[in-house]
Amino acid sequence: MPEDRKKVAVGLGLAMAATGLVLFLKGRAKAAPPPDGDGDGNGEAAEFIVSELIIEPLEVNVNEQVVITITVTNIGLEAGSYQVIGLAGDSELAKTVSLNPGQAKQVSFTVTPDSPGVYSVAVDGLTGSFDVIEETEPLIPDPIIEGSLTGLALWRRGAWGPTEIQPVISLSAYYDVILIFLHNDTIIDGTKAEFDKRLAYGPFDITVTMNGSPWPVEGTPKMWAPCAPWDKRGKGAWDVFIRFPPVGSYTMVVTLSAQGRLLDTKTVSFTIVQ
Repeated sequence: MPEDRKKVAVGLGLAMAATGLVLFLKGRAKAAPPPDGDGDGNGEAAEFIVSELIIEPLEVNVNEQVVITITVTNIGLEAGSYQVIGLAGDSELAKTVSLNPGQAKQVSFTVTPDSPGVYSVAVDGLTGSFDVIEETEPLIPDPIIEGSLTGLALWRRGAWGPTEIQPVISLSAYYDVILIFLHNDTIIDGTKAEFDKRLAYGPFDITVTMNGSPWPVEGTPKMWAPCAPWDKRGKGAWDVFIRFPPVGSYTMVVTLSAQGRLLDTKTVSFTIVQ
């Protein structure tokens, strides 16, 4: 064979060999199963889409759980696995899900934030956020204080009990003071306020006038043993006292208030003699 024809023949042979190699490689790439696929290599590779980002709840207290959910769908023709990757604040999210062709599955992550703030969420291109707030103690309003004046009485040292105020009071009877009894009618959780609870919710205000002029009130409210008729409910009362004014005729007005509200008032007239 002439030399020039040999060269042509060799060139054609190499070109055909190269073309055959390329065709062979293309066939092998198409026939090979996809990296994530479990098929036999005769269909398309598995293909996934991520949708429906759900964050519940959108507001929590510190150290409470938040659930982040997305839906992964295999829209390919082969089964395969897909790794979901995301962030919730500084927390990394990663989970692998395996799906058959056409199958969809929800993938959930649970995070527990330990500090307040706004947390951004990003999962495979889907974004959202949730708020974390400091937990605060619920505000429990103080109960409305209620009370009543249950009696006015004379007290004499050494006596067994108080004596009802008479129209004429003789200082020679050695009466020491005039007692003012009051009762706490405050309701706390469905029950009457007890001694310690009353102190916790603030004192009553007691004012006394004699013939229209202020008169000093002494002592602090304290529990008084049940003593009819001053406390007909038989549950005890509080008492304060006042000193006797000089000899003369008086109209005494006692008022009881709390939280700036007038609760009760009593008026009594008497004459003090030697």
